Amino acid sequence: MDHFYNLKKISSGGTRFIAKMHLNQLYGIFGRKKDLIETINIYRVDLPKYLVSRIIKNIININKDIITLLLHSNLNHNIISKLNTLLGKDFKSYTRSVKK
Repeated sequence: MDHFYNLKKISSGGTRFIAKMHLNQLYGIFGRKKDLIETINIYRVDLPKYLVSRIIKNIININKDIITLLLHSNLNHNIISKLNTLLGKDFKSYTRSVKK
């Protein structure tokens, strides 16, 4: 980054333009949003399985049997599942409130 910034600062014409384009492309790579969202429809009875193995951004009720989950999809789900097991998370009370 420093190389292209200094090159842009001291150059003119085509060299400056190329240095500026390199800086803009690097900004695009490093400035992009890393949070990827996955949308899935599941049966309400399967919700506990997702609660202990995925990070859920939002739960949308479709009807009494089906819900839509917005999930963070760029995470390691095996690590999340192991952490939840180690921490002893109990999501039964949460799933009861979602069933209402």
